[in-house]
Amino acid sequence: AKTMLHRWKDGVISALCYSPDNRVLVGGGLAVVHCHLNSGVTMRKTAHNGEIRHLAFSSDNRFLASGDGFGRVIIWDVPQMDQRMELDAHDGVVAGLAFSGRGKLVSVGWNDHQLKIWNTVGRCLESYGESMPLTIMFDPADTLMCCTADAGRISRRRDVQSPLPQMDF
Repeated sequence: AKTMLHRWKDGVISALCYSPDNRVLVGGGLAVVHCHLNSGVTMRKTAHNGEIRHLAFSSDNRFLASGDGFGRVIIWDVPQMDQRMELDAHDGVVAGLAFSGRGKLVSVGWNDHQLKIWNTVGRCLESYGESMPLTIMFDPADTLMCCTADAGRISRRRDVQSPLPQMDF
């Protein structure tokens, strides 16, 4: 059976993300729409100037990151959906976005081949020039970050600060 959660008024839904506790569904188009699945209450936020391409929750449900087609990344406090910070914008499209397993780090990749890792107070810890990052993920213990790239490679980095060799596939 289908249930209508939210009627989108802005056109295309380009990104969807469930909260780790499965209580909230967030969609992105020209706005971020935060929908509580039990109550049906929705909040609409329009801090982005362009289409939202990626969404990611922190594992503790405290933060939501949204990235758009103009390189802008916003970190939101959940559940109020107050804008916490904006990360250093790029000219390129956000191509990948992920929180670390403990929710203390967020990694963003852009189609201009940049990959950066921030802490949740907005300080950039690491910056890498990669092939265009397509998928970014951390292991649950935050000891390893992996990134797939358009060149058919998986890059691994240990402890954020010390890179491991790249694996070609």
